[in-house]
Amino acid sequence: MGQYVFYTNDDFIHNRITGGTKRFKELICGLLERGDTIHLFIPSHAEFMSHSNLIRHSIVRKESRIFPNGLLNFIVNYPRLRSIRNLHKDRIVFISVPYAIQGILAGLQHITLILREDFIGYRRFRLESSRLPRFLVSLSLAIWRKVEGYTLKHVDRIIVQCEYDKRELLNRHPVLKEKIASRIRILKNNVNPYWIRNMEVKKQRWNGQKKGTCSIAYVGHIDNRRKGMHLLLEATKQLIDANYPVELHIMGDGKLKPMYQRQYEDYSGIVFYGKVKQPMEKLQHLDLLVVPSLLDSFPNTIMEALYLEIPVLGSRRGGIPEMLEYDELLVEPEVSAIFRRIAGIIDRNEWQSLEKLSRKRRDELTFDWIEEMKKMI
Repeated sequence: MGQYVFYTNDDFIHNRITGGTKRFKELICGLLERGDTIHLFIPSHAEFMSHSNLIRHSIVRKESRIFPNGLLNFIVNYPRLRSIRNLHKDRIVFISVPYAIQGILAGLQHITLILREDFIGYRRFRLESSRLPRFLVSLSLAIWRKVEGYTLKHVDRIIVQCEYDKRELLNRHPVLKEKIASRIRILKNNVNPYWIRNMEVKKQRWNGQKKGTCSIAYVGHIDNRRKGMHLLLEATKQLIDANYPVELHIMGDGKLKPMYQRQYEDYSGIVFYGKVKQPMEKLQHLDLLVVPSLLDSFPNTIMEALYLEIPVLGSRRGGIPEMLEYDELLVEPEVSAIFRRIAGIIDRNEWQSLEKLSRKRRDELTFDWIEEMKKMI
């Protein structure tokens, strides 16, 4: 049996629950179930499961409004990071560049880096969507690019979710291309992780013809425009104005939600639920999931819909085309394109063909993700 070290400053209380967070817990729980031993470095107050093979090592979690949190936590936890060198272990695993570079600077070796997002791409989108002066955006991205490059250079293995993420890494670091290309492995997400399997949900047969309305789902954060919700909102407004029988059910919260609510308050067919603890419980009753992201690696909400055999319409950006594969399930992230595609689905009554494709993709993405990840680690 293996012995692994994982490190995170996430306390699973104050941090947002994301697909990456869920996959982190999925991996640790899966390794423990297989009899492996995990040394988990985690804040002392963090909410995490107990297990006989799980050895917790407490670290400090600090936050500051004037000092970079990553640097602050690296300084206060430096002795704990150094102590990892003395543990008997097969592999040290960091999930994200900011954690991995802390381990590297603490002198750790034989590191596996698992990337759950396009590290620079996501930050570029947030920074360029902010009100920061352009020179500060450029400076911040240049620093992060250096940090990413240094990290990639000093880890043994790099595991990404899709070919898109691999291409982005290699294109961003041409000087390192030859050195890191052989270290990169791709492991797609599966549709049957624990949090989906354990949900007592079941696909309801599409009843749009019976109720006379096509119910569209959107699931995601509403902090910036990266997820493309603004495109889906406008397309839905135009569909309603054109007398198409559609409803849009939005599950998610964020700082842009109040603005969108005011903007579309006259459209009763556009419903904002805010944060939903178990989106799949609502998703199972809806007809179509639309994921109009402008940048996304491998969004878990698509996997949840595929598991339920809910037809999915995803954008042709990031890793989404690798997830959905079939042209009928893809759309350009533009208002007019989304409008035409949804209108065409309704006009041509394409539900059964879309369900068939979604079911086929579900079957192709059903596998033992833990076992495959363990081999790569």
